Amino acid sequence: MSTRAVTVPITGVLLAPYNPRRTALAMWNNGTETCFWSNDPLSTSTQGFPVPTSLPISFAKEFGDDPTLSVYAISQTVNNNFRVYEAFGEGGV
Repeated sequence: MSTRAVTVPITGVLLAPYNPRRTALAMWNNGTETCFWSNDPLSTSTQGFPVPTSLPISFAKEFGDDPTLSVYAISQTVNNNFRVYEAFGEGGV
């Protein structure tokens, strides 16, 4: 299990690298602005999924998701604070 805070700048950042052992991934926008996430670092700002403040997002193999993929995020205007949780092995979020 791994939990950490990540600063999401307007230039984008890797929240979680590809990891074939990861069974679950959860993210929480703990900042003040909407951010956008994507599995593709080049399309995060143009096609990324919006993550409003205080919104949790989770992916778990047990629910048919693919939490192994890389996840990138970008902020609209300021450095935003994200929380990231990763689980490995049996179980999930």
